[in-house]
Amino acid sequence: MSVEDFSPDPRFLAKPEILFDAKTVARQTAKMAKSIERDFAGDGSMALIAIANGATVFTADLMRRISLPM
Repeated sequence: MSVEDFSPDPRFLAKPEILFDAKTVARQTAKMAKSIERDFAGDGSMALIAIANGATVFTADLMRRISLPM
């Protein structure tokens, strides 16, 4: 075996591309929270569940913006 056999795949060395800036994510999260508040108003308490990898931080941000009991 040579050293090249253990070289990392160049696809994983590229700088990640930013798809959405922080302001856009915050704005869309606020819109989503308002929509959830409107759809679930008066239903009692609700639960949010983060399923996807990395969704915990987003779910926490969303939960902070929802003013319904959970």
